[in-house]
Amino acid sequence: MSWELLGLIAITIIGVFMFVFRKNPFVEKYWRYALILIPAAVIIILILVNKRRGASSLQQGQSDALAGAISKIRDDLTEANHIVAIKTAAAKTEQAQVVKKLEEIKQIEDQKERLKQLAEMLG
Repeated sequence: MSWELLGLIAITIIGVFMFVFRKNPFVEKYWRYALILIPAAVIIILILVNKRRGASSLQQGQSDALAGAISKIRDDLTEANHIVAIKTAAAKTEQAQVVKKLEEIKQIEDQKERLKQLAEMLG
């Protein structure tokens, strides 16, 4: 038996005993609290049971989807790393030309034109 079933049985037994012995002064004192707490405990346990059942059935399909998503992300990262490496190698060879062009752009006095040229350099 699972703990959820044992919990439900225990709560049911407590509820039955409280109903049977409702004329007892102790039960009369706490009857109102039991009317709220017993159904709340049953609902919480049932929610936990449903979540556990749903998680176990979804877990298999999610693991396959997760593995596919991870491999896609890994491929994308590998591609991005290769592109960055190529751009870095190209930038090192053209660095002198870029610095020279940047110095020319800095000499432009019109701010709008200077920003336009810098934007064109960035791509």
